[in-house]
Amino acid sequence: MAGRFISLKISLAVACCLVVVPANAQWIPTNTPPGFTATVLAVDDSNMYAGHSRGVLVSHDRGANWTPSTKGLPAGRITTFALRLVSGGAMIFAGTQSDGIYLSIDNGLSWSPVDQTPVVETEKHAAVIGAKAYYGGPTVFTLVLNGRFLLAGMNFGGVYRSTNNGGSWSVANEGFTGSAPMGPPSITTLAISGEYLFVGTIGDGVFLSTNNGRQWTYASNGLPADGRSIYCPINALVSVPKPKRIDGENVFAATEGAGIFLTSDDGRRWVPVNNGLRNPVVYSLAAGTVSGGTGVFAGVGDGVYLTSTDGSHWTNVTTGMPQAKVYALTIARDTLYAAVARNGVWKRALVNLIGNGIKKP
Repeated sequence: MAGRFISLKISLAVACCLVVVPANAQWIPTNTPPGFTATVLAVDDSNMYAGHSRGVLVSHDRGANWTPSTKGLPAGRITTFALRLVSGGAMIFAGTQSDGIYLSIDNGLSWSPVDQTPVVETEKHAAVIGAKAYYGGPTVFTLVLNGRFLLAGMNFGGVYRSTNNGGSWSVANEGFTGSAPMGPPSITTLAISGEYLFVGTIGDGVFLSTNNGRQWTYASNGLPADGRSIYCPINALVSVPKPKRIDGENVFAATEGAGIFLTSDDGRRWVPVNNGLRNPVVYSLAAGTVSGGTGVFAGVGDGVYLTSTDGSHWTNVTTGMPQAKVYALTIARDTLYAAVARNGVWKRALVNLIGNGIKKP
């Protein structure tokens, strides 16, 4: 009889342990096809978009089911997304390798080319970023929406701006200096920091604009460079509020081979913040805020890392998800989404990461 009571107590204890751990406290795979690799992500309400080497997969039920989104879209690599919320839905812009910019206004059911995609004459050259080579043109590396402005970062073309959702474009390259003799630098990433705009490049460091791209200034002091001032490619930028209620924002830069750098003074000086980070090749960055605070996430070759807004220490938070390259990170509805090489798209609630996951050295 005593043995039965002991067995019953153990069973109840195990059952209690199982119940108190909510599902969203762990990484959860979405139902992407086996072996799928997404390189860019966008999430809006219940719609998810995963860009890959042959187009777009879209989910209208938060990842439970995915279908190819091909109507009107060329069969090639998707390099970036940008979402603009409008009355009754959203406009989603997709940048492509060699085929310009496309727009969907029906949640990815169909796409149409933006009428006046920027054309860069020097697009006959090649660029390499994130271990991938891009040829031909026009290749759009990054798209960012800032108020009424849609900004496009181009391969060997600098920045273009549109105020009418891509109906027309103007060149926004004043102030750029580049190592490439053929013209403006290749813009790999754009980030909004308060009233400022930062761009990262392939080999030319970081530039800053205080007027939505009308004028750019060099802002790369402290970033790693070789003897010819050729900088590590900047794969991602993200801006977060400074800790302890100090005015302004911190900007993190992810590099191709030198880890992560931080500026707290609008790009006048960058410092390395790699304590705890095991891989110097950083593919993606994202930042999110919940009641527990603000966290910065980095996607690297062995998963996802998390730090506080001062970048003092990085903690690996990959447990429960495949340890592979994380090409893209995005945050929506208080959830972090990660594109994992050959393992599809995973998600996890921010509240179970920020606060619990951030560790001090």
